[in-house]
Amino acid sequence: MIPSKNQPRTQKTGYKLGHGKRTVELKIATWNITSLFRTGSCQNLVDVLDTYEIKIAALQEIRWTGTGQLKVGEYVIFFSGLEDRHFFGTGFAIHKSLEPYVREFNPVSEWISVLRVDTTPIHMVLICVHATTEVSTSNDKDAFYEDLDRIYDETPGNVIKIILGDLNAMCGKENQFHPTIGKESMHNISNDNGLRIISFASSKNMVISSTTFPHKKIHKGTWRSPDGKTINQIDHVLIQRRFRSCIVDVRSYRGADCDTDHFLLISKFKIKLQGHNSVRKRRNQFSVNLEALKNIEIQSNYATKISNQFRNLQEQDIDSEWNQAINIIKEAVEQIIGKTESKKNKKKWFNEVCRKAIEARRLARENYNRSGDQISKEKYEKERRTCKRLLQREKRSFVNEILQDAEKDRSQGSIRNFFKTIKKYSTFNPTLKAIKDSDGTILMEPEKKIMRLKEYIVDLLNGTIPSDPIENATYQKAEPFVKEISKEEVKEAIKNLKNWKAPGSDSIPSELIKYGGEDMYNFIFRICHRVWSEEVMPETWSEAIIIPLHKKGDKTECSNYRGISLLNSVYKVFSKILLNRLTPYAEECLGEYQSGFRKGRSTIEQLSVIARLIEKKYEYRQNIWQMFVDFRKAYDSIHRNSLYNIMEEFGFPKKLINLTKLSMEGVKYQVRVESTTSEAFNVEMGLKQGDALSPLLFNITLQKAVRVLQNEARGINVDEYHIKVLGF
Repeated sequence: MIPSKNQPRTQKTGYKLGHGKRTVELKIATWNITSLFRTGSCQNLVDVLDTYEIKIAALQEIRWTGTGQLKVGEYVIFFSGLEDRHFFGTGFAIHKSLEPYVREFNPVSEWISVLRVDTTPIHMVLICVHATTEVSTSNDKDAFYEDLDRIYDETPGNVIKIILGDLNAMCGKENQFHPTIGKESMHNISNDNGLRIISFASSKNMVISSTTFPHKKIHKGTWRSPDGKTINQIDHVLIQRRFRSCIVDVRSYRGADCDTDHFLLISKFKIKLQGHNSVRKRRNQFSVNLEALKNIEIQSNYATKISNQFRNLQEQDIDSEWNQAINIIKEAVEQIIGKTESKKNKKKWFNEVCRKAIEARRLARENYNRSGDQISKEKYEKERRTCKRLLQREKRSFVNEILQDAEKDRSQGSIRNFFKTIKKYSTFNPTLKAIKDSDGTILMEPEKKIMRLKEYIVDLLNGTIPSDPIENATYQKAEPFVKEISKEEVKEAIKNLKNWKAPGSDSIPSELIKYGGEDMYNFIFRICHRVWSEEVMPETWSEAIIIPLHKKGDKTECSNYRGISLLNSVYKVFSKILLNRLTPYAEECLGEYQSGFRKGRSTIEQLSVIARLIEKKYEYRQNIWQMFVDFRKAYDSIHRNSLYNIMEEFGFPKKLINLTKLSMEGVKYQVRVESTTSEAFNVEMGLKQGDALSPLLFNITLQKAVRVLQNEARGINVDEYHIKVLGF
């Protein structure tokens, strides 16, 4: 039988979307796992969630520091915790199939976190909570419910609101609290926390769904007390009364084991997921198997292929000529070198031995749950200890093996592999794939994040023009002669290109230029010579991709990111040539104070000077006053016209100033985050992060300010030197 072609659209998730969307049963769980900071607990958790086919799990007591997002197996864990201690913490584990539907994660505190899921016809908001215990003070309880009340009210009204988590509340069966609670609670009388959550639910017109479904008593309890005998129902699921029919069942599962005293509580939802036929925009990245270029035969074949075509390349307008060259290179790559092979998964320490130990612990726990006697309890505790030690031993052995491999690479001089290994197996370093809007709203959609970062960078680089820009320069009467560039300069610049660097918008890594052979060198010389003489640059040379790199602080704040520009490789060749021509003039005007980015100098020498000064002043019991200045957004705040005028004042040839302008003006920037790239935009201020020219141009600008400062500052005498300023 031939299946009909008239089928609804189906995404990789298996859910039918678009005009073909259907109601699906979604398992949403809540679980106090007591800690994900324990060795192996994170892998243990995702294995359990996968076994029970849970798509979303609200987690309490994660005990990770800070806020962020971490991919583990088939799940992505969003978390919110304390900044300095592995204590408390809430969050969500989302199956990768549902990640495109996550619209917002708000890490409110270590007690509360909020997740918005894209469902239809209205969104669903999950509020994960970890309430104060029954023995907490009234002030602590009041503070928690005030926060919960505020978060609930701040959530837009036209959504499905669900509260779930460890509420430490025993809800009874009191008739006066119906219909807020059902008749299927495990307890007859509510405790203080139970009364508080019932009061809260009643005020918000919610239903405590975990008390409404009939089940055996063993399927109602969610927490075992330390005595090993008492079991209470203190974890709950709440939903607005008008949406209560979305939940078709709530019960606990005692067989799920993550070395916690809480039982897994699963809710089954009947819900419609919003259609997502195009979740994120993938960049059409041209990839190159650079490892293949280590083969001498492939190098030779690639150079021969390139040479044959570059010899026949006719001179035309500079853009057409360069675009034709890019096509030649890419065609040769596809025919000779090939594209990058898929990355192999890194080795993992959590192996079958670990899983067998966890399974043995689970079986012992299951036996203890059934019998509850002292013998089974002792066996369970023994298996817990055995499992814990085995997990620690396996991880320690794995880490030692990795360190030995890294040390072997270091001792053999394979520095790249050394740092690659260290980075690959570095310590816990989660990322938060979210950015705050200007009004503080958390953005998680790739397109919205890109727009926000673009907006921030445009505002930063097109900032306020200085109130006193430098306009009137002291011009030299005799213009210095600037000779044309030579083939030797171009060859030297190509050879000095660094390997294994991310390419720019043309996707041509530097290795393809370096191994292109003599005919490619001649062609690049011809292009660079035209740029030098005509002062016109190929359009693709004026393109830069900005990659935001986190520096420190809150990862959701745009101001805590530094943008690195990915530039095209052949532009780097021209930039290096221009840098070499600018350097002699810069050395004439830069003072002895500056050691940063200067050949033959080191900032360590400046630190030695400071240390010597302090020692001498201490020896003679004299005071010394030092002021340290760190420029905020140093490269980004440079006023370009002022820079050009400073260069002219300092005697730089007009030709070199014009070429510097050419490298900076008219640049089209794009912001790239993960697989999404923004639309192109222009900026009017700042230097390009990642451009070889930028450090020198910044030093030139700073020299103007230091000259003014040196006329006013007193400084200090050391031997025959008079020190006022030290530059780093």
